[in-house]
Amino acid sequence: MTDDKFMDDFMDDSGDWPPKESSPQQVEREQFPCTQCGGNGKWRGGINQHGESKCFACKGKGFFLSSAGDRAKTRQKRRENKINKLVAAQSAFNGEHPTLIGDLKGMVDWNNFAASLVEQFNTKGSLSENQTNAAYKMIAKCAETKARKAKEREAAAVEVDLSTIKDMFNHAVGKGHKRPKYRAEGLIISRAPDHGRNAGSLYVKTIESDQYQGKITAENKFYAVGSADASTGESLKVIAADPSAAAVKYGQRTGSCGVCGRQLTNSESIDRGIGPICADNMGL
Repeated sequence: MTDDKFMDDFMDDSGDWPPKESSPQQVEREQFPCTQCGGNGKWRGGINQHGESKCFACKGKGFFLSSAGDRAKTRQKRRENKINKLVAAQSAFNGEHPTLIGDLKGMVDWNNFAASLVEQFNTKGSLSENQTNAAYKMIAKCAETKARKAKEREAAAVEVDLSTIKDMFNHAVGKGHKRPKYRAEGLIISRAPDHGRNAGSLYVKTIESDQYQGKITAENKFYAVGSADASTGESLKVIAADPSAAAVKYGQRTGSCGVCGRQLTNSESIDRGIGPICADNMGL
């Protein structure tokens, strides 16, 4: 038998040559039973809406290869990384558009498009190029409309000297009445809160329908709202000419006090158009 024939026969009998070394046995990792399924990998509710019965937490394995504490740390780390990425994206966007998001936030109460853009910025950290351009156009258009309306209101403002009525209101406030009112010519005039945006102004409403007509500013200008009655300005001029006479006329015609609006029962009060307590409160 030749040497080659001998080696072929030997290889057939012995397998691979040289023989491979056996790999060391892998060390098994510690397993932590799934508390959601009790370690059996089955969802305790039976079949879920997707037609599956395996546990959604461990994906049917029944265990995890890390402890609950380690998994919680991993989830916390992922949340922190997500927040950091969001903050970084928002910071980068604000660096390119310093005033855009602030302008949009000032419009969310009445503009759905602005509200949707702010929501996306809060969740994704930025806006697309098309959204950004559309936002700038919308803000510019709103600013233009606001300026035009302000100009129209200023042009339509009626200058009315209500200093005598303001003196009455200030007298009432000095006596501890924070929100005094005055009634005449079908109108109710009330004092704006001291700490509001319209401090120093007087609000004007209709008595019959209780509809807001506008406000009289500290500069004695009446700014009417768009829905105000056309006669409101003229009624204010009548009141301004003689507030006492206007209150008397209202009281005698309606039988109600020109200040508090209650029914007058005393003949002297009816003649004056104002009850004695209200007259004292208003300094009349």
